Amino acid sequence: MKIKVNGNCLEVEDNITLSKLIENLKLNSKKIVIELNRTIIDEKDYTLTEIKDGDTVEIVHFVGGG
Repeated sequence: MKIKVNGNCLEVEDNITLSKLIENLKLNSKKIVIELNRTIIDEKDYTLTEIKDGDTVEIVHFVGGG
């Protein structure tokens, strides 16, 4: 199925969860916030939240530094 991630089209497997998407993208779930179709998803719900065809996912990375 096709979704949009940070404005880019991406083909992913059917019935993929946010946690599986994070794993596939090799991201650290502790340093990101995810918005699914303009709704912020709580980190504890990543494993339960399935992405559907045509969904829009925005991922914000936190970067430390000084």
